[in-house]
Amino acid sequence: MEVRVDDQGNFDGMASGELAVKAQAEVLLAHMRGRLIIRLSLYGLAGLFMIVAALLVVFAPNGRETTTAIVAAALFAVAIGAAGFGTFAIKTPLVSAEAGQTPKPPPTRQTATDMEVASLR
Repeated sequence: MEVRVDDQGNFDGMASGELAVKAQAEVLLAHMRGRLIIRLSLYGLAGLFMIVAALLVVFAPNGRETTTAIVAAALFAVAIGAAGFGTFAIKTPLVSAEAGQTPKPPPTRQTATDMEVASLR
Protein backbone atom coordinates (compact mmCIF):
# COMPACT_ATOMS: atom_id res chain seq x y z
CA MET A 1 0.00 0.00 0.00
CA GLU A 2 1.35 3.40 -0.97
CA VAL A 3 -0.13 6.63 0.41
CA ARG A 4 1.12 10.12 -0.51
CA VAL A 5 0.06 13.48 0.92
CA ASP A 6 0.48 16.60 -1.23
CA ASP A 7 1.27 20.08 0.10
CA GLN A 8 -2.45 20.90 0.43
CA GLY A 9 -3.10 17.91 2.70
CA ASN A 10 -4.84 15.77 0.08
CA PHE A 11 -4.27 12.02 0.16
CA ASP A 12 -3.37 9.96 -2.88
CA GLY A 13 -2.90 6.25 -2.47
CA MET A 14 -2.46 2.98 -4.28
CA ALA A 15 -2.95 -0.53 -2.96
CA SER A 16 -3.04 -4.07 -4.28
CA GLY A 17 -4.62 -7.08 -2.72
CA GLU A 18 -7.94 -7.36 -0.92
CA LEU A 19 -6.69 -6.51 2.59
CA ALA A 20 -4.58 -3.60 1.36
CA VAL A 21 -7.51 -2.09 -0.51
CA LYS A 22 -9.74 -2.37 2.57
CA ALA A 23 -7.04 -0.84 4.77
CA GLN A 24 -6.51 2.02 2.33
CA ALA A 25 -10.24 2.68 2.19
CA GLU A 26 -10.34 2.90 6.01
CA VAL A 27 -7.39 5.29 6.09
CA LEU A 28 -8.94 7.57 3.48
CA LEU A 29 -12.33 7.45 5.21
CA ALA A 30 -10.76 8.43 8.55
CA HIS A 31 -8.90 11.28 6.85
CA MET A 32 -12.05 12.63 5.18
CA ARG A 33 -14.03 12.31 8.41
CA GLY A 34 -11.34 14.20 10.34
CA ARG A 35 -11.24 17.03 7.81
CA LEU A 36 -15.05 17.30 7.94
CA ILE A 37 -15.04 17.48 11.74
CA ILE A 38 -12.37 20.18 11.71
CA ARG A 39 -14.22 22.21 9.07
CA LEU A 40 -17.55 22.00 10.93
CA SER A 41 -15.86 22.88 14.23
CA LEU A 42 -14.31 25.98 12.69
CA TYR A 43 -17.70 27.05 11.26
CA GLY A 44 -19.26 26.57 14.69
CA LEU A 45 -16.50 28.59 16.33
CA ALA A 46 -16.90 31.34 13.72
CA GLY A 47 -20.65 31.45 14.39
CA LEU A 48 -20.06 31.67 18.13
CA PHE A 49 -17.60 34.55 17.69
CA MET A 50 -20.09 36.38 15.44
CA ILE A 51 -22.86 36.01 18.03
CA VAL A 52 -20.59 37.20 20.86
CA ALA A 53 -19.46 40.20 18.76
CA ALA A 54 -23.07 41.13 18.03
CA LEU A 55 -24.05 40.79 21.70
CA LEU A 56 -21.11 42.95 22.74
CA VAL A 57 -22.24 45.74 20.42
CA VAL A 58 -25.89 45.49 21.50
CA PHE A 59 -25.20 45.35 25.24
CA ALA A 60 -22.22 47.73 25.42
CA PRO A 61 -22.09 49.65 28.72
CA ASN A 62 -22.40 53.43 28.62
CA GLY A 63 -19.07 55.12 28.03
CA ARG A 64 -17.40 51.95 26.71
CA GLU A 65 -18.89 51.85 23.22
CA THR A 66 -15.58 52.50 21.45
CA THR A 67 -13.70 49.77 23.33
CA THR A 68 -16.58 47.37 22.78
CA ALA A 69 -16.66 48.13 19.06
CA ILE A 70 -12.91 47.44 18.79
CA VAL A 71 -13.25 44.12 20.63
CA ALA A 72 -16.27 43.20 18.49
CA ALA A 73 -14.34 44.02 15.30
CA ALA A 74 -11.44 41.85 16.47
CA LEU A 75 -13.82 38.96 17.19
CA PHE A 76 -15.38 39.44 13.76
CA ALA A 77 -11.94 39.31 12.12
CA VAL A 78 -11.07 36.10 13.98
CA ALA A 79 -14.44 34.63 12.99
CA ILE A 80 -13.98 35.24 9.28
CA GLY A 81 -10.47 33.79 9.49
CA ALA A 82 -11.77 30.69 11.27
CA ALA A 83 -14.47 30.30 8.61
CA GLY A 84 -11.73 30.08 6.00
CA PHE A 85 -11.96 33.39 4.18
CA GLY A 86 -8.63 34.27 2.60
CA THR A 87 -9.36 37.93 1.93
CA PHE A 88 -11.42 40.57 3.67
CA ALA A 89 -12.15 44.16 2.73
CA ILE A 90 -14.38 46.83 4.23
CA LYS A 91 -14.92 50.42 3.17
CA THR A 92 -16.90 53.01 5.12
CA PRO A 93 -16.85 56.79 4.93
CA LEU A 94 -14.33 56.94 7.80
CA VAL A 95 -12.43 53.64 7.54
CA SER A 96 -11.11 51.53 4.69
CA ALA A 97 -9.38 48.23 5.43
CA GLU A 98 -8.25 45.23 3.41
CA ALA A 99 -6.47 42.06 4.54
CA GLY A 100 -5.40 38.80 3.00
CA GLN A 101 -4.02 37.63 -0.30
CA THR A 102 -5.63 37.42 -3.69
CA PRO A 103 -6.26 33.74 -4.44
CA LYS A 104 -4.25 32.17 -7.23
CA PRO A 105 -6.20 31.08 -10.30
CA PRO A 106 -6.53 27.30 -10.66
CA PRO A 107 -4.01 25.64 -12.97
CA THR A 108 -5.17 24.99 -16.51
CA ARG A 109 -5.60 21.39 -17.56
CA GLN A 110 -4.30 20.09 -20.81
CA THR A 111 -6.61 17.92 -22.85
CA ALA A 112 -5.50 15.12 -25.10
CA THR A 113 -5.91 17.32 -28.18
CA ASP A 114 -3.72 20.05 -26.62
CA MET A 115 -0.98 17.51 -25.95
CA GLU A 116 -1.27 16.07 -29.45
CA VAL A 117 -0.99 19.53 -31.02
CA ALA A 118 2.01 20.34 -28.82
CA SER A 119 3.74 17.09 -29.81
CA LEU A 120 3.20 17.83 -33.53
CA ARG A 121 5.05 21.16 -33.33
